[in-house]
Amino acid sequence: TRKVDWAVVLFNVSFVVIVVWTLLQVVVAVLLDHFLSATVMEKQQKAVERQKRFRKVTSALDPVLLSLCNVYDNTYDLCRRIHQIFLICDVDRAGLIDYDSMHTGFRKLDFQPLVH
Repeated sequence: TRKVDWAVVLFNVSFVVIVVWTLLQVVVAVLLDHFLSATVMEKQQKAVERQKRFRKVTSALDPVLLSLCNVYDNTYDLCRRIHQIFLICDVDRAGLIDYDSMHTGFRKLDFQPLVH
């Protein structure tokens, strides 16, 4: 019978465990990196599709609506942006916007194409 060298067995088992654990971490990191890259690319594609869909200007307020649709992150952010536009357009701070103040406010915002 052969004698088992337990030091060699311990070395081999610990080596295999360490290598497998390290490779597992590398595989998980690569998978997460690819997942995050795919997510970013998908968001960019959706933004491009949204821009293509709204690129056609058919009314005077389309540049304003286009800028609001492309940049907000959530409903709160959209409401905040609309409120900022309202504050810019409310030049006399009366809490109301008439045609002249809206026209003046939109000219301050410098939308492309211009709001007319």
